Amino acid sequence: MQKLNKFLLGIVFFTLHFGITFSIYAQPEKQVERVLFIGNSYTYYNSLPQLLKALAEQINPYLQVEVKFIGGGGASFEKHWEVGEALDEIRTGKWNYVVLQEQSTFGAVFGSGDLSDSDIATQFYKYSRKFVNEINLNNSQAVFFMIWCKKSQEDYQKYIIEYYSTIANELESKLAPVGKAWEMLRKITNINLYNYDGSHPSIAGSYLSALCLYKTIFNDLPEEIPGKLFGREILYGGELSKDRRQLCNFNPAQVQVMRSVIEPQTAEFIKSE
Repeated sequence: MQKLNKFLLGIVFFTLHFGITFSIYAQPEKQVERVLFIGNSYTYYNSLPQLLKALAEQINPYLQVEVKFIGGGGASFEKHWEVGEALDEIRTGKWNYVVLQEQSTFGAVFGSGDLSDSDIATQFYKYSRKFVNEINLNNSQAVFFMIWCKKSQEDYQKYIIEYYSTIANELESKLAPVGKAWEMLRKITNINLYNYDGSHPSIAGSYLSALCLYKTIFNDLPEEIPGKLFGREILYGGELSKDRRQLCNFNPAQVQVMRSVIEPQTAEFIKSE
């Protein structure tokens, strides 16, 4: 009996030892993707970079997404260029993707901020070219984050679409058609995408933005998408919360409605690699 017990213990030890060893070496290394966000409150509201990170890592457990946000309220491309922090990060951060989000009036400091004004488009193109040139020089991929119009200015969405589409095509950059997705969703559902001010995003607006960015960057959008996401909240001033928190919680029906305006309807804007 004693010999039998030793034999059985030997089998258990062998199985545990080699089983653990096998599991360690069988697990593939995670693919790391680094995404830098340059923008303003349209990006940091509801912690959009963290939403994208959580969404990507839940969809693909073998993916590790590192994100960073640079920006503040009302920051335009011109302001970002002048301050220089975003430019330094592009040059030193070794980012896979750099997401560019222009200010809601395209940084207009003249006239009424009418988006039909060709001077606004000219200014937007000028600084877009500057940033994308630096992004390309540092072996990163530029991703334009097409914004949405203010709730009371629906007529302006066509200009936003035109300007972002034009520069993304010219510079052969990726384009996340977030504003187009917002426009389409507002036509088919009563999901509120706006914050109380009619400009900034509600959590639904930010979640829809994250879906669109995920599809654009990773060229994928599976049927099953998590509606409950956790991450570190972006606090006032750009700091991250110490603890992970629940960032959103949408039921499957809501998720599928939002997914429906990302794919296939927006495919015309999203280029495959």
